[in-house]
Amino acid sequence: MEAEEGSRMRLSQKTLRADFVRKVEELTGQSISLCYQCGRCTSGCPFAHVMDYPPNAIIRMIQLGDSRVLDAQSVWFCSTCFVCSVRCPKGVKVAETMDAVRIIVARKEQSMLTPDNLSSENLEGLPPIALVSTFRKYTG
Repeated sequence: MEAEEGSRMRLSQKTLRADFVRKVEELTGQSISLCYQCGRCTSGCPFAHVMDYPPNAIIRMIQLGDSRVLDAQSVWFCSTCFVCSVRCPKGVKVAETMDAVRIIVARKEQSMLTPDNLSSENLEGLPPIALVSTFRKYTG
């Protein structure tokens, strides 16, 4: 009976990972499995040096269905400059993928911002993309 419960648990975790990957692919309109980890996106990223996970690692985490990507600060440092997407030999939309993760986080209401609690102190050090993502959860 324990073995049966363990296989159910693995199945449900596998399903959750597949659902997460499917959601990212739905939001970006691409197959995330196209990335073969060449690293060109990371080598061209102007903010990779301040990210906790470089762009290619974010993509790999998504491919594996690793939910830690939802806690990664990297997606908030991405300025959506599209250098990564232009450099990708497989045409993976890395910048749009970062945006998709931000949208998923915002829709789960895991962000700490709401329009009601924005003060001038909050706005001074806030990355603009965080504001955009915060308001997206109220419009999508």
